[in-house]
Amino acid sequence: MGRAKKLDRERIFGEKPCKHLWCLHCERAYKWGQFREIDGLQYCPYDGCDGDTVMDGWRWEEIVEANPDYPDVPVLGKVYELNRGSKSLTPEFRRFQKVSSAVGGLMFPAQAAEVLEISRQRLSDLLKEGRLRQHNFFGRDYIASDEVLRFQGVARTAGRPKKKDKK
Repeated sequence: MGRAKKLDRERIFGEKPCKHLWCLHCERAYKWGQFREIDGLQYCPYDGCDGDTVMDGWRWEEIVEANPDYPDVPVLGKVYELNRGSKSLTPEFRRFQKVSSAVGGLMFPAQAAEVLEISRQRLSDLLKEGRLRQHNFFGRDYIASDEVLRFQGVARTAGRPKKKDKK
């Protein structure tokens, strides 16, 4: 599993550490401070997961609050589904507000495509390539406004990238 270090979420949200975080993408818990670093971003420590520790890591106690049958100490590597309901909406909404404030707002992918003046298919390609990332709240995907603005500032040529010759 990933290394232990201060998480970016401490700096961004001013959040105090807890014992475990839960990843919205792979639905597994991990210890606070563990992550994989990719291109300067802190991702969930589980290989193959594209959830990040800032946007997609939820405090384990919030997961237990919404799912009282889950243990106080999670089994690492075990999948714990988020059963969305009235108990999970309050912590999810608090998280949505924090994240939205930290990233200049959240927008739906269709809105991001319109802002970037690209097709939804091109946006989908950018998401698959990892050049933009989606974050899920309330069962819907969002893209950080700051990320859209950063991408908008990147000089790009018109059309699709040319394929490299295989020699």
